[in-house]
Amino acid sequence: MSAAIRHRPAGTGHPYATSPDQRVPLRPAAGEPVRLGLTLDTPPRKPEDPLPEGGPMIVSARCEWVDGETTTTLELAPATISADDAAALAGGDGHLAEAQAAVAGADGGWAVTTPALEAGRSYRYRFTAELSDGTSPATDWFDVSAGEWVPDAGELVLDGAPSLGDRLVPGSGAWFRDATGVHRVRFALRLESSEHVVGFGERFDAVDQRGRALDAVVFEQYKSQGEHGRTYLPMPFAHVVGGAGWGFHVRTSRRTWFDVGARESDVVVVEAALGGAPHERLELALYSGAPHEVLRAFGDEVGRAEELPEWVFRLWASGNEWNTQELVMARMDAHRDLDIPVGAVVIEAWSDEEGITIWRDAQYEVTADGAAHGASDFTYPADGAWPDPKAMIDELHARGIKVLLWQIPLQKTEFDLGPSVPHDAQVLADGRAMVEGGFAVREEDGSAYHNRGWWFPQALMADLSTQEGRDWWTAKRRYLLEHFDVDGFKTDGGEHAWGDELRFGDGRRG
Repeated sequence: MSAAIRHRPAGTGHPYATSPDQRVPLRPAAGEPVRLGLTLDTPPRKPEDPLPEGGPMIVSARCEWVDGETTTTLELAPATISADDAAALAGGDGHLAEAQAAVAGADGGWAVTTPALEAGRSYRYRFTAELSDGTSPATDWFDVSAGEWVPDAGELVLDGAPSLGDRLVPGSGAWFRDATGVHRVRFALRLESSEHVVGFGERFDAVDQRGRALDAVVFEQYKSQGEHGRTYLPMPFAHVVGGAGWGFHVRTSRRTWFDVGARESDVVVVEAALGGAPHERLELALYSGAPHEVLRAFGDEVGRAEELPEWVFRLWASGNEWNTQELVMARMDAHRDLDIPVGAVVIEAWSDEEGITIWRDAQYEVTADGAAHGASDFTYPADGAWPDPKAMIDELHARGIKVLLWQIPLQKTEFDLGPSVPHDAQVLADGRAMVEGGFAVREEDGSAYHNRGWWFPQALMADLSTQEGRDWWTAKRRYLLEHFDVDGFKTDGGEHAWGDELRFGDGRRG
């Protein structure tokens, strides 16, 4: 099979990094040129893997750029990935970023910048290349058009607190529209000089966000969250304090951006992604009053967290290296002997590190159809990592210690597991059942989505948007609650649903 070349207008869907095969910007404005990226369509590869030798390489590449009746040939040149993009794609800086840059370079990144796009015009383009093996692959055709900010392509609805209507800066509303639809909206809200702006969900940099620019998108920033202004748990809600007291909530699950007096000190500029329909609508909820009144009004709308049990507020103990029953009990014995009270222990490395449903070293028969196991299906060898997990949990409970196990909504595949895991292993059988049953997040073409992030690379992602998907996923873990009396789970790593084109079982996208 001959090698192919690849261009993905949206790249990997990474919210903060550009991949070498991407179009930048994805949705250009009138007067902007576009940078078009191209790579070899090679199999996924981990940053730490050795670079392949002897495979075909791109020798030259061209872009057929069609503007109405005129076709222009644009020559591509070799391109390199920036250090910032390499670090973001690798999940951190240092050796991982260097390895990611090497991977991108080995895939033969090439790029070209187009002429500036004109308003009201649509363009088409495709790529052809000459490879070192003598083949000449081509891509499909792609469409792009120049967008403009216009005042009348949608409806901005201000809901609640009529007295706050004058906070909307007159004439600030605008909608970004191109030939395919309306993709963004922006508007400005007036701030008084005495006001401070807090909220926006979990933040690591500052309490008062006035003077800063930030966005709200779920993202796993491995470290330095405050430095980069990124967060796991964003929220398009802001609470304005220090003056009359008010707040606002952008009613959307899509990405939002906020310039909180960074460019103009007396306004908050809000921008929100939209669905691309010919005419879009966005609601902005407004709340007024004292802090407790604003928070109550917001809670009435979106719901409130349930009151947590008292044990949650006691000391939690955890360690990634506590990967055996002996180690866990030794650490808990040490806490007891040192008179350090523990309310809960999180056992991070309890599982086989494959499907994250089975205690490491447990013995069992594989269910080829991915059916859930029961507690009686497992035996635990005396010389294994967890010779008697039930007795361990019972002892911890007797000491007043709750037990939580680590979880992640990703299902490893052969890519991450490697050749040492046989094709009929339980983790791979579960993955096949997940896809066949429709319990995995899907690409636009209906194929299963494979995680594009650096952690659990190429893993399947559980589609928990439907009751059937939730039932299948939880059934695999039910025995841990019903037989072992586990008190809960520490959930991790669910931030990698990258791409607006992804499909969920309940009809949602991205």
